[in-house]
Amino acid sequence: MLMKARARRYQAEIHQALISELSADGVRTFLGTGTARDLLSPNVENSTLKIRAAFAPYSGWDLLEQADIHFLTAFVAHNLNHGIMEPVQLAEAKSAYQTAILEVSNRFWPNRAARRRKVLAEEGLTRVIRAEKGEYDWRWLIPA
Repeated sequence: MLMKARARRYQAEIHQALISELSADGVRTFLGTGTARDLLSPNVENSTLKIRAAFAPYSGWDLLEQADIHFLTAFVAHNLNHGIMEPVQLAEAKSAYQTAILEVSNRFWPNRAARRRKVLAEEGLTRVIRAEKGEYDWRWLIPA
């Protein structure tokens, strides 16, 4: 089931990338589509968040992946002007990134992989804080 959830997440990322346009001056604009939202939404049966909910609570890399999914969901909601869903998903992403940071910080002797997770979680938290101000890092979300 987790593989199915991951596949849906990546499908959502692809749909989001395909509906974007890059202008000559490097500004990316996004066109509306419900497909990416339906693949992610916690309110849609068989969506990424619905499938993964059965496996909560998360830890380690799964926790980091969950935070990334919430951030992607907020980004899609932002592009579709879903004012209610966006702040909720940003708050979920922020909480998950903070938990991932604490999870590693509370370890007496974190290994290399744990330190890497912490760095990625800190970068994610920075992205969420910027997104709360309306500045989404689409370069992280959308492939070049």
